Amino acid sequence: YTQHPYGTKWEIYGLKLDNVSVAYTDSGTLGAGNLSLTRYFYTLTLGVNDSNYGSISPTSLIVPNNSTTYSTSGATLTLKDGRKATATAKDVTGYTTKVSSWSSASGTITKATTVNANFTRTVNQYTATFNSNGGTTASPSTITKGYGQQLGALPTTSRSGWSFNGWYTAKTGGTKITTTTTMPLGGTIYYAQWTDATNPNLATSYTPDSWTNQNVTINITASDNQSGLKSVTVNGTTITITNGKGSYSVSTNGSYTVVATDNSGRTTTKVVQITNIDKVKPTINEVNPGTMLYKDPTFKSGT
Repeated sequence: YTQHPYGTKWEIYGLKLDNVSVAYTDSGTLGAGNLSLTRYFYTLTLGVNDSNYGSISPTSLIVPNNSTTYSTSGATLTLKDGRKATATAKDVTGYTTKVSSWSSASGTITKATTVNANFTRTVNQYTATFNSNGGTTASPSTITKGYGQQLGALPTTSRSGWSFNGWYTAKTGGTKITTTTTMPLGGTIYYAQWTDATNPNLATSYTPDSWTNQNVTINITASDNQSGLKSVTVNGTTITITNGKGSYSVSTNGSYTVVATDNSGRTTTKVVQITNIDKVKPTINEVNPGTMLYKDPTFKSGT
């Protein structure tokens, strides 16, 4: 130390704490005795209500005994001298963590003081949308739940001519969901899947429908309003269907099985019986000279 004569004036202009210049003044005059320039400081301890939710930095600040004030805004505490402390939330998938308050939010530091940043964590809400994929509008069309929460009761929908298979993660294929399926991160879209419950439409006729010595044409009308018509066969032979119509020519009498198949595998079958073809010429046998016998067991007018 350095000795100074009686009556010497002394002054302090500012302090530097945490590498920050702090406004602080003090002054006086040396008296007859020794003078101690010891100054007292307080510790501001900074903490959090739950270390699983976040942290704060720095965890303490040294404050001079000059009635320093502080204030808070959002995740930041600011001393009057400009120094700051910041609370940082820990990110957890599907949840929002933030500083909801401070204990206390503002004040004047006149002693050792503790201030805590209070974090809260809430589950994020997401929405699942239900696409009826050709059916009536799903009721309800959306479900909103917290991340990881079970969906619960699922929407209803219907579709004429189709059987409802359930809700899936894709229009085709995918995974079927249930009431215990949980809400995924960010929400999602689920799709109704259906099975064709209606057989194809099939009608047949043949021409001519009277006795003939020519081939007979089987006329076919086929369609499917659900999954669509896949094929039509006659006795196993595939028939071309154009604008819902096709034909098949037969040269002999017999049973002809017509099968219409849709894209779901459902079938409609009709059997056409052809009995009006006669391609056998009649015969004439001479029994006695000058006498003829006409013989045709299938004879009909016109053959």
